[in-house]
Amino acid sequence: MSKKRLQKRPTEFVQQLSNKKDNSKKRKNIKSIAILVVVFIVFIFSFNYCSVNEHNSIRKTVKNNSKTISAEVIRISRGRGGHFASFEFFTNGKKYTGKTFYEYKGQIGDIICVEYSTVKPEINIYCEDTAPESFFDDVYISTLEVTGIFIVFLSVAFLYLKLKNPKKSIWEL
Repeated sequence: MSKKRLQKRPTEFVQQLSNKKDNSKKRKNIKSIAILVVVFIVFIFSFNYCSVNEHNSIRKTVKNNSKTISAEVIRISRGRGGHFASFEFFTNGKKYTGKTFYEYKGQIGDIICVEYSTVKPEINIYCEDTAPESFFDDVYISTLEVTGIFIVFLSVAFLYLKLKNPKKSIWEL
């Protein structure tokens, strides 16, 4: 009887050690995923914050000493969620360029209204982009939207991996 007891204990002990390793691996994976999500959120928040501050700084500079001029759209490029226009205009015999902050729904060759700083014409803005951006709407809400999309993408990726490997737990993937 004592031999049987001795034989059972090591297997129970090995199972306990195995469970501890599994739990440790699960905690480590959860911690890694949490860190990844937090780093992503901080990155998106920082990007949005810097972008809004840069746009508002340009608006403030142009507003202080501005002049309005016509400019020609020379390029339309795809960016964060829309099409953005690059434009050029001439003043004092020099050519200056700029870009729209928001989606532009026109075509190449369109003539648009642009405001520029009379002190530094290279600081300019499309006339329809003059409304200042807010922290709440353009930084906070935008960050939440992108984070939501990221979490949905992450969930779909985990679901795909789980369906691809049905015998493994999600923590072993």
